[in-house]
Order: sequence, then structure tokens, then C-alpha cells
Amino acid sequence: MDPLGALPAPFAVTQHAGRGFALGADVEVTVDDDPAAVGVAVLLAEHLGRVTGTPVAVRQDGARTGTICLRLVAADRLALPGRADAASTAEAYRLAVGATSVEVLAAGPAGLGHAVSTLVQAVERRLPGPVVLPAVTVVDHPRLAHRGVVVDAVRDGLGPDRLKSVVQVAAGLKLDVVRVRLADAGTWLLEVPGRPGLAVAGTPWTQEAWRDLLAYAAARCVQVVPELDVADHAGWAGPDALGAVATQMRGGHVHVGGALAPGADPDVTRALVGMAADEVVAAGATVMVHEDAAAALADGRAPGHVVEVHARPSDAAGGRTSRFDPDARLVLVLDAPRATSPTDPSLRGLVAHDLLAGSAWPDRVGPSDVASGRVVGAELALDARAVDGGLSYGSLAGLAAAAEAFWSVPGGAVDSFPDRLAAEVERWAAAAPLG
Repeated sequence: MDPLGALPAPFAVTQHAGRGFALGADVEVTVDDDPAAVGVAVLLAEHLGRVTGTPVAVRQDGARTGTICLRLVAADRLALPGRADAASTAEAYRLAVGATSVEVLAAGPAGLGHAVSTLVQAVERRLPGPVVLPAVTVVDHPRLAHRGVVVDAVRDGLGPDRLKSVVQVAAGLKLDVVRVRLADAGTWLLEVPGRPGLAVAGTPWTQEAWRDLLAYAAARCVQVVPELDVADHAGWAGPDALGAVATQMRGGHVHVGGALAPGADPDVTRALVGMAADEVVAAGATVMVHEDAAAALADGRAPGHVVEVHARPSDAAGGRTSRFDPDARLVLVLDAPRATSPTDPSLRGLVAHDLLAGSAWPDRVGPSDVASGRVVGAELALDARAVDGGLSYGSLAGLAAAAEAFWSVPGGAVDSFPDRLAAEVERWAAAAPLG
């Protein structure tokens, strides 16, 4: 069993004999000179400063007694298992806790960020202290590259500040995508450069707030994906509005919608989605699209696009298409379980779910799609009850179970999940993310 009690469960943990690392007021963080790595170190120092009650220094020099050292290294230094692919390696880390220091090695800043999440969990669960971390070596990497949560800012009344709380919780659970729906058939929340009057009057989603949110998430190795369904706004927004948003995403993703509403014309919807995708691609971003309109992006129209596939049956007129472009990558969207306790069977079922098994996917996704590596991840959709001015217990428990399913070996630590979740709930309550 992992003595750190990490959630999601790490790939491999080895406990060593001897003393662990005592977190004292003299602790320091050392880091390479990579700007992204320095940003991760600063976030760690801020956490530790709140724990120790004194400022924690960040230095760009070698490790010494009492330090936590973050280092970017070549991937072969991490000694990852043979099954780790390039995407997993980019987020992998090796964490070694000794009596006098803690060393974190990673191939990229995201790996450092995930290691810091593991450390922060371990430290905060041992409060009010004294904090002594056990002597362990952790080798860890994700199973899925795309690990997301979906929220609806229009339906649930979410502003940018509240979404920062979602980002914070997601990052702590090693989720790396927060997709936010910023428009419905009658409302467009996000201000768009060059399109005054498009967003609703008084929207909190100003350009300044949007840029601040993107920076906040990027510092925590989380990508925010705006979802703006062009088919809902054909008469007054137009595909060019999505192109304007895409220019701000610095190569990230923009979701162009495409879900078929009852009575909608599939051909019209797909035509609008295709034009919006063209704008997003021209702006240098990657397209995400609902499976209903995926056929609009066939024949290489949007290279590397991501198709959102729902686990539940379709209620939309016209049904869902099963035609995916050979270049498409697939993400499975799951509904959040309605859990009321750590031992809720719905949580155990999600934790044990093997999302890389063909049986996990609806029939319209063939076994060859899953086996070919086209499946890049999964997302958890939170409903209005889960996100309503705050994060409820059920919301947080569902996110934790999804994080375990998306990151860890399927079912590998399912028996310890209730205890780890209960400890995490106590940590969340102390940090007041519960609504």
C-alpha cells in the first residue's frame, strides 16, 4: 500500500527503511532555471509557506540538507516501465523522499506539477503536524493523456473566479483539462476581440478575466478549453467568432460544439461546424467537436481533431454518426456519479473502469478504434447540482474517482480508494472548496 495515500494512486511506490523527511521551518525549494519549472517551484513554496508559517525560499542551485529539489532530466533518468508512451512520459515524474531531502525528477514541467500535487496532498493530510513524510520512491505517469472535467458556465452560473476553484481541484487530482461551456442557444458569455456586443451585458467573462484564467490554469499544468457551439448561434455569432477566440489559445483546443438538438437539421449543423473548424485551424488551435457533427471534419479537414463521444445513448434527432476521420482522436465523456459517501458503489465502479478496454465504449466506437491508440482520454461531466456556486461533496467525490480511473492502473488500488477519498475530503474541507 502507498504510505503517502496519494489520490490518484501512483503507478509504483517503494517504501524504504529508515527516517523520513521532517518538514521544518528552514525548508527550501531548489529548481532548474527553466521558467515553467520555476513557476511550479513557486507554487510549491507558497503551499509550504502556509504550512510552516514562514516564507519558503526558492533557489536555483544544488540540493542541500532540508531542501526539496525539482529537476528536469532526460526521460531515461526516470526509469519508467516499458508501457509508458511519449504522452505519458511527458507527464511522468520520479519522487524520492529521504531523511535529509526530497528529490523530484521529471521530463517536463507537467511532471513536476504532478509530483508537487502528490507532495502537497501528503503534507496537508499530516497537518496540524509535525509533518514527517515517509521514506519512499514513487515512479508515476498517467494512463490517459487527456483527463478532463466538463462544466457549464451558462447553466450553472459560473464566473471566472469560481472556475479557478475547479481548476485548483482538478490540478490537485492530476486532471489536465477543464472544458467550460460558455454559450447556449440564447446566451454567449465570453467577450470576443473585435466583436463588441456579442457577449451578454455585464458578463463576468471579460477579456481580462479570460486571460487571467488561462494564465492561472497554465501555471498549474491545466488547459482550459472553451466550448462555443456555433450551431446554436448561427444567426448572430458566426464561425469567425470562434476563430477570434482560437487566436488566444496558443495552440490549445477550442470546442466548436455540434450536438444535434431535437428537430435540428444535421446537414446544416455539420456545415456550420465545418466552417467554424476552418477558422479554428487557421488560428493555430486544435478543434474539439461533438460526435454528432464529426462527419463534417472527415478527409483531413481539421488535422488531429478530438471527437467527444458520450457513453450514454443519444436522444438527439438523427442519431450519432459512427464515421470518424482516421486522424481523429477520441475522448469518452462520462456522467458524474451521484455519490454520498466514500463507499458509494458508483464510485467503486468508476475507479475500476478500464477506459482502454473496448467494452468501456459505446458500440459506435469499434474495437479497432480503441486498439489503434486513437483513444486519448476521458472527461467527467458535472451537472447543475454538482456545480452550483461551489463544489459539493458529490462533485468532489466524482472528480476523485474519475481522476483515479483516468490516471491509475484500472482497479489496482480500488480497495484503498474509500480511505484515500475520506482523507482527501478532510483536506478539501480544510481548504474550503466545498459549496
